[in-house]
Amino acid sequence: MPKINNPIVFSENSKAVIKAILARPDFTHNDWSCGELESVRVEIRNFYRVEQRANCVYCNGPVSLQSATGAPVEHIASKAKYPNYIFEPLNLCVACADCNEIKNDREVLDPVVISPAPKRYSKKTQHYRIVHPHYDTYEDHIEHVGVFYWGKTKKGSYTIYICGLDRYVRYFHMSQEILDQLDLISDRHRFHGG
Repeated sequence: MPKINNPIVFSENSKAVIKAILARPDFTHNDWSCGELESVRVEIRNFYRVEQRANCVYCNGPVSLQSATGAPVEHIASKAKYPNYIFEPLNLCVACADCNEIKNDREVLDPVVISPAPKRYSKKTQHYRIVHPHYDTYEDHIEHVGVFYWGKTKKGSYTIYICGLDRYVRYFHMSQEILDQLDLISDRHRFHGG
């Protein structure tokens, strides 16, 4: 089951604010941080905090229940590259601050869209290089224990790479020998069924 089962349905107030912002002739992705959209960002953040049970869609770590900076609204397909998806409910979630910053505006669509992006947001999992929290079952693609992550599929491995899920291993300089031992433990765990 995907991490997100229900996309946000915007309130009437948010719909009006979004419509006004999108009607601006000079609208860009940079408008995302404007003051007029604060209530929309709060609505999105609060909805996905609950829908995701306060877990990051990429690393499974906690997202803040209070701080906006500890639970940034994440655009799965980059708002800079795909501004027409900026308010698409299926392109929204919350991520932890680290995953959000590391992933940033890296490419997740497959195949890469040169320009312009399709008007309609794809609902096909095969059109995404990463584990999509609205479409994919995380555990089918990524296995993790604590701060250790293993890609079970190409999509899982790419998610680990693009979000830097191995950041603790790299930051604390864990040796390849330890990682190899963890791979053996993981294989044994899978073989024996838990």
